Amino acid sequence: MTSVVRAGPRIPRPTIGRGTPACVGWVVVIVAGITNLASLLASQLWVYPDSIDYIQLAGGIADRFDLTHELFLVRTPGYPLFLAIVFWMFGASSPSAILVAQHAMAVATAVLTAAIAWRLTSSRSTAALAGILCACSLQVLAYANLVLTETPYTLTLIAALYCLVRYHHDPRRRWLVLASLLTGVGYLLRPIALYLVAVCSAAALLQVWKTRERRLPRLAVELARALVPALMMAAPWMAISAVSHRSLQASRCLDYLFYLRSVTFDGLDSTRSAAMTEIPQVVEEAKRAGH
Repeated sequence: MTSVVRAGPRIPRPTIGRGTPACVGWVVVIVAGITNLASLLASQLWVYPDSIDYIQLAGGIADRFDLTHELFLVRTPGYPLFLAIVFWMFGASSPSAILVAQHAMAVATAVLTAAIAWRLTSSRSTAALAGILCACSLQVLAYANLVLTETPYTLTLIAALYCLVRYHHDPRRRWLVLASLLTGVGYLLRPIALYLVAVCSAAALLQVWKTRERRLPRLAVELARALVPALMMAAPWMAISAVSHRSLQASRCLDYLFYLRSVTFDGLDSTRSAAMTEIPQVVEEAKRAGH
């Protein structure tokens, strides 16, 4: 009599990042942790000219929750609010806290990049390569050392894209709603993020087309999920900005045109100033060199 041995239930492999294989996730976390730790230890917090605006606005929020400063005409409050929270919590240690927080964001960005690659390709090697390339990106590492919006904005953008990819494969409303909420957060960091509203809407339309439930009520519901959470996040600041600054900040370039101011540099308009004397000298030397 032949005995039949039945295989037991298959034990799923451990996963990380909502479906990303654990081995890939931990490799990316380790590589990103090492590169960001090296960047953190080898550098200090860098202040770019635009950083002064964010620090000044954050100081106003931290001291008296001031949202009426004219710099808010060209700066949304998301990043200044983040800096203000760091100022409140860490005081004199704020520069180090900002560095640590932004490098942690860079690690999270690398992990989400790997998760997106896994969702799109189901290839461990592709997911690992995508995450490692992001973890070793000099731009990602350098911007984590700067007091600028690039690091949190990139994380928000990647997180929104991850949610849209999840929504594409698993049409649960929470993924589209979360992507829309992240779009609103992105707007509070940089006004240009409003274009993600169109991306979320396109994802909703594609999902309706895929499911063949092409009825007007279903389309309206999906579009509402794509639009309403983002608008709920953005509308309060739009209202404040419209009242205080007469701007919806939908276009930062347009706001910059209205924000132009006459700036006088001490002595620069004098032909005897060092700066004005040096410019002709440099030009003449370039001409003599054949440039």
